[in-house]
Amino acid sequence: MTVSKRVLPAATQRNVAKRLIRECFRKCARQGIARDVVIRLRKPLDRKDFPVAKATLGELLNNVLAAK
Repeated sequence: MTVSKRVLPAATQRNVAKRLIRECFRKCARQGIARDVVIRLRKPLDRKDFPVAKATLGELLNNVLAAK
């Protein structure tokens, strides 16, 4: 998993974004995702946006799971 410096310049921001992605993926992985998933940030992610990003990512991963 990588998060670009162009999107999130500070290492702490990148690490928090990675933790958020891992957490969402672990929740869905318990349900049985047996696929490779690429997640790419296109815009900077602020802390205030985390709840929305987490919900959106969870929804997208659930859609991938449902597409079996």
